Amino acid sequence: MRGSRGSILIVTLWCAFFLAALSVAVSLHVKPRLDLAGRLIYNTKTYYLAVAGVERAILETKLDKTDLYDELNDSWSRNNEAFREVELGDGVFSIVPPRGDMPAGGTAPADGGEKVDALKYGLVDEERKININTARHDTLQRFFEDTGGLSPDSADDLADAVLDWRGEEVHDPPEGYEYCPKKDDFEVLEELLLVLGMSGELFGKVRGHLTVYGEGRVNVNTADGEVLGALGLSEELIVKIKRFRAGEDAEEGTADDNFFDDIGRMAWKLNEHIRISNREIAELSKASGLGLFTVRSDNFSGSSCGYTRTAREVTRITFVYDRANGVLRYWNEK
Repeated sequence: MRGSRGSILIVTLWCAFFLAALSVAVSLHVKPRLDLAGRLIYNTKTYYLAVAGVERAILETKLDKTDLYDELNDSWSRNNEAFREVELGDGVFSIVPPRGDMPAGGTAPADGGEKVDALKYGLVDEERKININTARHDTLQRFFEDTGGLSPDSADDLADAVLDWRGEEVHDPPEGYEYCPKKDDFEVLEELLLVLGMSGELFGKVRGHLTVYGEGRVNVNTADGEVLGALGLSEELIVKIKRFRAGEDAEEGTADDNFFDDIGRMAWKLNEHIRISNREIAELSKASGLGLFTVRSDNFSGSSCGYTRTAREVTRITFVYDRANGVLRYWNEK
């Protein structure tokens, strides 16, 4: 009897050992799959939250006050109510400018809604930027010199290289340097990195002011000083334009903003609020005569970030929407 009990105890212990080992093996096999299934559920949820953000952004571009002009106080721009931490079920979406258009110190939501206060919530109109498919040589040269920090000769060479890439000029590359320009329009902005003379550091400085979308005319209601300067306006005139746009509270994107609604009357309207000289009137007239300005925007870019309060996963969809034609020109998911 004692021997039988001992044998049964040994068999029981071995059975317990094998069951424990089997349990561990099953756990190691199943747990990663359960984790993966959980991540897929969250990823699917955050993806559709981000898609909802894109749809909301498209709606806001259609809620414009007027078809005649676009300015920084429109509902698509700097709109916390429509774009900041919008709750949808147990998830949230936010709309911020694409990374290349972030203000100094600003970052998009990183996890669970963590943000920087300086971040602007809203879309960016691409018409506030210089279109590298249509920009004139002198515009590009001034821009690369002033914003990119290049010497006059280097800025001139890079402007030539951009036009070469578009097929508008032909310049031989340096001897022994293998280089073959595309001879066609830029399709995405990152293509600029393939242009002779463009570096990654320089691209980081200038990318937020450049675009490949739109007809090429710059919206004088939304363009920043770097872009207006590249179009040939003096620093004094740029200050006056920005002061006019900001209104009495000296802050752009607020209810008391002023705006231009007619390019032909731009100098007259500015002079009505802020005295401008004959030379500055001539600057505006020259830029307008060259067809460099518009008061209307049709292409809008943004990053829609979908996330939940309980998970760190974030789905980010960067997009460009063409309001005039009702189509998405760009879509990138991360």
